[in-house]
Amino acid sequence: MAVALSTVAACGGPVTGEAQPATDATTTTSAAESSGSTDAPASLDDVEPCDLLTREEAEQAFGPLREAPERDDLGTARSCTYSPQRRSLGIDVRTDAGLADVQPSGEVTDLMIGGRAAKQVIAAGGTCIVAIEVTRASRVDVAFTGETKDDPCALAGQVAELVEPRLP
Repeated sequence: MAVALSTVAACGGPVTGEAQPATDATTTTSAAESSGSTDAPASLDDVEPCDLLTREEAEQAFGPLREAPERDDLGTARSCTYSPQRRSLGIDVRTDAGLADVQPSGEVTDLMIGGRAAKQVIAAGGTCIVAIEVTRASRVDVAFTGETKDDPCALAGQVAELVEPRLP
């Protein structure tokens, strides 16, 4: 899985605008709790990959996890691995590689995820990676692999749609 996760990178343009402070404690939520929150990190350097998808969201999409999400470093990527039954889902934060750096190891398709440029790569062995652009030199990769009767790219895309609003 580590090899598959480290094969793709995505980047995108910076997000512009001003964050507005919350007016009371009941309106403040973390980026991991709400999509599109004004609490989104200022830069990808501030993003922890395990904060981009909650365990509950992973279990809703894929069923019970075998273990808690695991934070690791894979090469230059900060990574979080989720372990649903006989499958694996990884989210990689890459601050040193953009969409142009995606290494095609299979069929590559350009897409848009939440208004951001992205690439989908179907790699050998059925792994599907969706690379989401953050800046020209940074990206977040969502990689899904494992036994499934469902389209692995549909599953990776579903997670990418959850992750994208939580990006700077």
